[in-house]
Amino acid sequence: MDECGSNTSQTQDSQVGWQLYLCAADQCPQQYSSTKDAHFTVLGFTVADGSPVMCGIIFAAKSMREEWKMGHNPFAEWVGEEDDIWLNCGDRRQYPHGPTCVFKGKEITCYCTCSESGSGSGKNLQECYVTLTVMRFLIAPQD
Repeated sequence: MDECGSNTSQTQDSQVGWQLYLCAADQCPQQYSSTKDAHFTVLGFTVADGSPVMCGIIFAAKSMREEWKMGHNPFAEWVGEEDDIWLNCGDRRQYPHGPTCVFKGKEITCYCTCSESGSGSGKNLQECYVTLTVMRFLIAPQD
């Protein structure tokens, strides 16, 4: 398992969509970005050879909101009517969902949870390992 904490605030980032924008030395690029702090931790679970098994994301919050699990792609165009949420879920859509891993031919979705600090606690890690244990039985070869 590996852990990486971050924050959505881009106050001193100077990048938009992973692209660096340049301007004159005495000017600032006029790009809008998030200035609100939203801490989170990403956990990468791997097997001994380094192959990815599952991604876990811990959001800094008192309670989990379901839409956080869906992700958001601001560059994707909306498909259908305003209430056609499921037409807009999936790869390259408005709601792409979290990262997935393919392990032994099975797609394992991202595990999302929350803690007030946004960092891994014993309870969060235990929930992730329980999920991995359940997935192990689903992935294991059937006799």
